[in-house]
Amino acid sequence: MFAEINLDKLGAETNALLMDSHLSMSPEELSPTQKVKTKSSQRPRMTKPKTFQTSTSYDSLPQVPSDKLCIQNNNHDTSRTPPARKRTDFPVPETWSHLNGILTNETGLDHFRRYLRESEVAEENLLFHFRVENFKCLEGSQRIIEVKEMFEEFLKSGAQNELNLDGSVKREIEGVIAQSLSNDDVPPDIFEFVHRIIFGYLRESFLQFKLNPRWEALVDHYSSSCQTQR
Repeated sequence: MFAEINLDKLGAETNALLMDSHLSMSPEELSPTQKVKTKSSQRPRMTKPKTFQTSTSYDSLPQVPSDKLCIQNNNHDTSRTPPARKRTDFPVPETWSHLNGILTNETGLDHFRRYLRESEVAEENLLFHFRVENFKCLEGSQRIIEVKEMFEEFLKSGAQNELNLDGSVKREIEGVIAQSLSNDDVPPDIFEFVHRIIFGYLRESFLQFKLNPRWEALVDHYSSSCQTQR
């Protein structure tokens, strides 16, 4: 009696034998068709992804300020408060844009003088400026008397309104004054080079004054006076 043949098992064994024979053959013994089948039958090996270690943690990275981030937002918030305008943007007379304009305005001069007294403790610069301007209009003996008084008030060491000047500048002006008094001939421009230095100080103070609340008070006063005139 013939043994019953299992066709499914026979087919599986035949396929296994064919595969073993193909794998045992060298690439030169394989036909082009077999080479393609062999390549396609081999699955690529899965390699483990490389990992990189860094010595810097996220916590140690520098933080970017929030105001430096560029974030686009399409939802415009209409409730945002508009940025405050600069103090220098307030409407003021054109003459107030420079120091001389303030010095020739009674109200502006009053606010500027208070600022020098309260914020910079440099009111003596303004006082000296006006004394020099007045000194130029004097003549003869009046000029001699005035130069002595101005020296005692502004230039002498420890004076009540002593100017903040370099020691070499003080020594120079003291020598000029002493020589002029000995000759009884005091020129009207004897304080000129000192005056230029002090006026430079006033210009710097004026720039700071325009950033001070005292400037806002001056502008408010001007605005209210304009509305009253209307």
